[in-house]
Amino acid sequence: MKKSLILILLMFILLLGACGKKAPGVIDPNPDDNTEEETPIEVPKFEVYTLYVNTKNNAPIVSKEEYVKGTVEVKGGEFKTGELSMEIRGRGNSTWGLFPKKPYRIKMKERYPLLGMKPLKNYVLLAEYSDKSLLRNYLGHKLSSYLNTNYVLETRYVELYLNNEYQGVYLLTEQIRDDKEGLVVGNYLIELEQELSRCEAEGPEDVMWFEEEGAKFVIKFPDMEKLTPDEVRTHITYLHTFIRDLYFSFHTEMYDYYIDLDNFIDYFILHEIFKTVDIGYSSVYSVIKDNKLYMGPHWDFDISLGNGDYFNSGPELYRNRYNPWFNKIIDNPNFKEKYLARLSDVLYNIMPKLLEDLDFAYNGLKVYAERNFLKWNILDKYVWGNPEAMYQSNKYEDQYLYLKNHLELRIQWLKHEIVTNGYYDYLPE
Repeated sequence: MKKSLILILLMFILLLGACGKKAPGVIDPNPDDNTEEETPIEVPKFEVYTLYVNTKNNAPIVSKEEYVKGTVEVKGGEFKTGELSMEIRGRGNSTWGLFPKKPYRIKMKERYPLLGMKPLKNYVLLAEYSDKSLLRNYLGHKLSSYLNTNYVLETRYVELYLNNEYQGVYLLTEQIRDDKEGLVVGNYLIELEQELSRCEAEGPEDVMWFEEEGAKFVIKFPDMEKLTPDEVRTHITYLHTFIRDLYFSFHTEMYDYYIDLDNFIDYFILHEIFKTVDIGYSSVYSVIKDNKLYMGPHWDFDISLGNGDYFNSGPELYRNRYNPWFNKIIDNPNFKEKYLARLSDVLYNIMPKLLEDLDFAYNGLKVYAERNFLKWNILDKYVWGNPEAMYQSNKYEDQYLYLKNHLELRIQWLKHEIVTNGYYDYLPE
C-alpha cells in the first residue's frame, strides 16, 4: 500500500513539472523577467571626420611637383592621432589648374592607418569642386564595392583645416600605386592617357609611356626610371606584344585568355551607368598580372552622372564605345551577350541598393555640405564642366535631387535600351 502511494505521489510531481514546461514551438505569452530583450538593429552612422594639416612655417602649397613638409592630425574621436610627419603637394590636372579649392596628395613619413584605413604612405584629398553634390566619387567607389572589382579604393569624408583655416569638405582616398604598399598587386600598372602632352610630360616614349593599337598608355609600375636600358627594353617589348595580342583577341573567342572576364565586364558596366566622360581618354587604369589583364582601380567620377557641359552628359546614349578596347570587344557577339546579361542583373538587383546609399550619404553629409558652400559660394554659379541645370539653384538639396533624378533616368533608359535595341554605335553627339 505504501509503495502504491509513493508511486502515485511521484507521478503527481512529474505531472506538475510537465505543466510548467512550454511545448516545442509555442511562444510563452507571459515571459518571466529573465527573458532577454531582442537586440535592436543598429543603424550605421555616416561619418565626416576633421583633418588638420599644417605646413612648416605655414608655407603655401603652390606646386604639383614640390612637396612641402608638415604634419597631419586627427584631434578627436576613435581615430585620434598626435601630429604625424608628412609632406604635401598639389595634384590633379584640370582640378588643380582651374579651381580655387585645391586637391592634394599627402605622403606620410611612415605608413599609417589614417582614419581607420589600411596603413598607407600615400593619400589623396579630392576637392570635389565641380561636383556640387560632393557625392559622385563616393558613389562610384561604393558601387565598385558591389561589383567584381580588382581593387576597391577606401574613402573617408573629411573637413579639412589647412594651417588652421577651414577649406571645406574633401574625400580622402588612396593614391593609386603598385609598390611595396601592395595596393594594386601585379606585374604592371598602366593608365590609358590619350593626351599626348601629358604622356610626354612623364618622359620619353617607350620608356615612361608607349602607344599601341591607336591608344597611349603611361606606365605607373614598375618605376621605369630605376631600370637599366636592357630592362626597359624587355618591359616595353612585352607591353607592346601583350596589348597587341589583347586587342586581336577581341575578334575571337580567346579574349578571356587575356582578361579576367567578370572584372572586365563589371568595370565597364559601372562606367556605362555613370556615363563617365574620360572612359576613353584618361584615368583608365589596369593591372597586368601573370599575362592577364584586370581593369581598375576605378578613378575620377567628377564629370559623370549629368555633370558635364562639353559632351552629351544626359541620361541617354551609351558612352563606353569611346574606349578603344570596349569599342572593339562589344562587337563580339559572345561577349555582347554576356555583357548585356550582366548589365541587366546590375540594373535590377544592385542599383536599388546604390540609390539607398545615395540617400543615406546625402542625409549624413548635408550639414557639412552647407558649411562647405558657405566657404565656396558657388551653388548658383557656373563652374567649369557644369551644365546649366546644375547652377540654377543656391540650395545644396537641389544638387542631390539633380544627381538622384539623373541616376534614376539613366537606369530607366539603360533597362529599356538593352531590351529594345541592344548595344549599338553612337548617334553623333
